Amino acid sequence: MMRELARHLVVFLGVGGSDQPPVPMNGRELSLEPTAVDFEFLVVGHAYGNPQTAGSIFPAASLLGSIDWLKNEPFAFAVFAGDLVRRTGPAEIETFRRTVIDALPFPVFNAVGNHDVTDRALYESQFGNTYQAFRVGACLIVVLDSELAPGRIEGDQLEFFQETLAPEKLREVESTLIFSHKLVWIEEVVPPKEMSRFVNSSVGYDRSDHYQRAILPILGAAASHTELYWFSGDLGLAHTLPALWHRSTDPTITYVATGLGEHEDDAVLRVQVSEAGVRVRGQTLGSRQFFDASSLTPAAWEEAKRRRSDPSPWRKLIGRRSFWAGAILTAGLWLVVSLVSWVRRRARGS
Repeated sequence: MMRELARHLVVFLGVGGSDQPPVPMNGRELSLEPTAVDFEFLVVGHAYGNPQTAGSIFPAASLLGSIDWLKNEPFAFAVFAGDLVRRTGPAEIETFRRTVIDALPFPVFNAVGNHDVTDRALYESQFGNTYQAFRVGACLIVVLDSELAPGRIEGDQLEFFQETLAPEKLREVESTLIFSHKLVWIEEVVPPKEMSRFVNSSVGYDRSDHYQRAILPILGAAASHTELYWFSGDLGLAHTLPALWHRSTDPTITYVATGLGEHEDDAVLRVQVSEAGVRVRGQTLGSRQFFDASSLTPAAWEEAKRRRSDPSPWRKLIGRRSFWAGAILTAGLWLVVSLVSWVRRRARGS
């Protein structure tokens, strides 16, 4: 068991050393000093985009159109939060490798989504282990596989997670950033019956108390030693916003989700780590406008849903009985006045 844990726990102690293992997705090395305290990285969710383009082997058009811009931004690395491809086929993997991960000059990680592992053996043969952890300065990055079990972290992966976040391992860790594709934490944010309004699909989500029973105690023990963020990537369809943000207080954890859907507000997250803490900004891929990711709380989602379903003022007006009563009365008066005027003209003419 310890050998299995050691195989997944990859700690980067510096840059350029011969003992550095390659980053599984594109083999690039981290270009940061071991004591780096100020750096920025990229987070992208649901990279294949619109599921309605089922026959395509290409990633989201919004992502492809932004690669030249993204590769020139000062990112230390990128973490994709799953669903890179629509299905795990050789053509899809090769296309994503060529157009995205090999085009980016910095290390790329992925918290696999269900679409990435429709052929798990093929994915792992190309990119290696699907869960791991590494340090960048005083920041711990934990990349999880939410697809080994239906929306759960269990077995060897749970033991790895517990070992990685053991309080004695966090003495010099100021921030811990966790990544998974599925929002395995979603029931901490919204009631189970509302889950489907906040994720691309509720299929494959665990409906038990596993997160509360098995994961939260680990996070609770870690929270007194390190700042905790959990990022996920199962967003992006038309009914979702470009990000979801919720800060829990017991224990203190910031939950963030994002994803692409090939619509006008497609966005990525820029995460800046510094001595002041962790800062998360959203940036749209079209206009490249920054937005406050922390403003997209469940309450903001509710307001957006209300606006989408709320008819326009004109539609509201014509939907009222009083409008039609007034319209009919006005039309009737006009007909009466017109008739009287016509009768009078006829009388004068005769």
